Amino acid sequence: MTWTLSSSFDDFRRHAEEFLAARPAESTVLLTVVHRLAERGLDVFGQRPPVFGWWRPADGGPVEGAFLQTPPFGPRLSCTPAAAAELAVELASAGSEFTEVSGVGGGADAVRAFAAAWTAATGAGQSVRFNERLYRLGELTDPPRPPAGHHRPAAPADRELAIR
Repeated sequence: MTWTLSSSFDDFRRHAEEFLAARPAESTVLLTVVHRLAERGLDVFGQRPPVFGWWRPADGGPVEGAFLQTPPFGPRLSCTPAAAAELAVELASAGSEFTEVSGVGGGADAVRAFAAAWTAATGAGQSVRFNERLYRLGELTDPPRPPAGHHRPAAPADRELAIR
């Protein structure tokens, strides 16, 4: 298992975008950030440059995990818990450019694994600031046809209702 860390947006897109695009629901935030960086430039979130990474199995197979960090925000993960833990150790040992991690976002299992490994590697404490959820619309249900009631022109008696 191996992480590649990079400051190159083009390299990140070349290596990780197919992985992210194949998992659009899981990667919604990452894909949105990638889109924003592509449209508005690498400094859209702040003056410090973003950090990117992708994970491949040791046998050189396809990318199976990715992260990006747009300082001042923490890393955003899209990877398995084992890869997330490995990333925490990698970032902790990478030097001051990568160690300003005050939070991490992503799937709950990956975030917990990252936080545990980060704490073990750095001695930093951890706490949950907030939980995120992604909801999926299962099925649309049309309203009854025709809807209840009827239309009519507004009258002077409707003035207060219209103002409210």
